[in-house]
This record gives sequence, structure tokens and C-alpha cells, in this order.
Amino acid sequence: PGALAVDVHGFIDQYLAECVSKDEQQSFRAGLIRINAVAEDKFHKTFSTCTHKQQVQLLTALEKLDMGFIQDDKNFFHQMKSYTLFGYYTSEAGASQELAFLPVPGGYQGNFPFAKIGKAWSLN
Repeated sequence: PGALAVDVHGFIDQYLAECVSKDEQQSFRAGLIRINAVAEDKFHKTFSTCTHKQQVQLLTALEKLDMGFIQDDKNFFHQMKSYTLFGYYTSEAGASQELAFLPVPGGYQGNFPFAKIGKAWSLN
């Protein structure tokens, strides 16, 4: 399944609401508004109502800093892609269907001689 099917957009909404500052939330919204503004300028419709081809054209232009996009727009786009990847690969489907998932890699060894390790681990 893709990002839409595993509700990555819902994850991003929740992540923005719970895990980032108000300034970061406003910056993210401003990035979305900026993409919509360029879509309306170039295609006379919002990004979500553009055709798939137009959406790809806009996002490609954003990466290349064409169509009036600037470095701040590209930085936002990279952040959005980062949130998308994080949301997808931490979803059950992304973690278990696309990635190899092994809950305890190598198996659990509860009775392991301390002398083989050499030191204990501290959890702070």
C-alpha cells in the first residue's frame, strides 16, 4: 500500500499537532499555501485539483527551483518528504510489508555471560 492507504496524511497532521512547535506548524502551513499559490498562478486551480501530470510538473519545478519557487520552498518540500517517509515506514504496513521486519533480530539470549560483553549498558 502507498502513503495514502496507510493514512500518512493523518500521521503528519497528528505529528505536527503534537510534536513540533507552533512556529514549525506555521512554517509547514505556509509551505502548503505557497505550493497552492504557484498551482493557482500556473494552472488556475489548487494543487489537489491539478491533474497528476500538473502535480508532478509543480513538484519537479519545486525541486529545480523553477516556476518562481525559492530555496525556502525547496526546504519545506524536503521536510514534507521527510515526514512522509517517517510516517510511511513507521506504519504497520510500511514496516512489515515493504521493509523486512524482525522484532528481535538474532533472537533473544537472556542468559549471556557478562565476560563476553565486557561492560554493562547505561540507559539515561
